[in-house]
Amino acid sequence: MRKQLTAAAIATCLALVAVGALAGTVDVDYRNATFRIDNEDVKLSNVERAVHAAPGSATQHVTRVFGKPVDGRLDSKPAAAIFLADEPGGSGIFSYVALALSDCSKTNAVLLGDRIMPRSIVFHGRSIVVTYLDRKPDEPMAATPKVKKSVTLGFGSKTCQLAK
Repeated sequence: MRKQLTAAAIATCLALVAVGALAGTVDVDYRNATFRIDNEDVKLSNVERAVHAAPGSATQHVTRVFGKPVDGRLDSKPAAAIFLADEPGGSGIFSYVALALSDCSKTNAVLLGDRIMPRSIVFHGRSIVVTYLDRKPDEPMAATPKVKKSVTLGFGSKTCQLAK
């Protein structure tokens, strides 16, 4: 009986660990990180920040995490790569990619485009490779993004910055 309980307890623990891994758990607090977007520090609070778009305006400028974070390592340190959707109050939804690291108080976010479709982020050495769908240059903004694009961004551990 004791062996059966121990085996059941071990199986339960392993199942919980597996579910946690599948849920995209990360070792870095990306949910409350600070990112530099367009020369402004954006401090997330539980994956989102909302401020007035202009003084006295009812319109909100909202920045939030889009999709699930991707867990990885840069310079052997844990990192979380995320997509950010920035809605400044107009018709655009600007997509950025950013990294959260425990030893960087803030990192920059790199603009990918307006109303694009983020697809994936992959850690590759000291870089990340970001894939997304965009429109052809002559297509209207209302067109569904279908053109696959990819960008490799290097990370400077001394500056805590992503760069093309």
